[in-house]
Amino acid sequence: MTGYSPPGPLGAGSAPLGNLGTVVPEEDAVACLAAAWDVGIRHYDTAPHYGAGLAEHRLGNALRGRPRDAYTLSTKVGRLLHAAPDTRELSQGFVRALPFRRTFDYTAAGTIRSLEDSHQRLGLNLVEPALACLETERPDVFLIAGRYTLLDHTALERLFPACAAKGVKVVLGGPYNSGLLAGGTTFNYVPAEPDMVARAGAIRAICERHGTDIKAAALQFCAAHPVVAAVIPGPRTAAEVQQNAELMQAEIPSALWADLRRAGLLPENAPTPEK
Repeated sequence: MTGYSPPGPLGAGSAPLGNLGTVVPEEDAVACLAAAWDVGIRHYDTAPHYGAGLAEHRLGNALRGRPRDAYTLSTKVGRLLHAAPDTRELSQGFVRALPFRRTFDYTAAGTIRSLEDSHQRLGLNLVEPALACLETERPDVFLIAGRYTLLDHTALERLFPACAAKGVKVVLGGPYNSGLLAGGTTFNYVPAEPDMVARAGAIRAICERHGTDIKAAALQFCAAHPVVAAVIPGPRTAAEVQQNAELMQAEIPSALWADLRRAGLLPENAPTPEK
């Protein structure tokens, strides 16, 4: 363990830039990542899974000319990509993904190959730091998605206390639970169940009563826990990047958090960003 913590509080995920659900034109992806840099985002997350390598290519193109010590970039292992003669219009949730099929491989050899393949797609040197982490087996950072949000507090009771005890930081993906906390209809990438829709509606009503955008509350709630180093919503456009940056800085009255607790929508022990 090195005590490393990625820059935050706001980072950027890249699943949408792999054409998750809808196609993001290349010029929009370029503008999105340029805007992310311009608003000061310095932690980026991607994966081979996102568009079967498309998101990694796009991030690499955007970051390759930046000073390598000025940002952090994380990718993932577990899926290897293989050239495929036929690809579907929609592949595992991604539209017009690159022509590769995914196979699961969590072996040591598969992990090393995955990192090397990501290195090549990105055109960036990521292999050595990742291998050092594997060799020491003492991680500095965990990335979890959708498991600590206004709607899902799974990580609060066990994972976060364990991280705090070990001095490990956490990067949070999916702060909007794939859309339900941002005006969408999905919860963790599937249609939301009626009880979850009702819960999100109750949270939104309290936010509106206090003149607060629910998305601002969602981002700032995630960032308030002391083990959280960065929150990485996945923007599709430059406008969404700018909006996320503004939401992270928006003023939220302390009474909003008190009302959410009073309504049983937040655990009593969940840290909130009272000023």
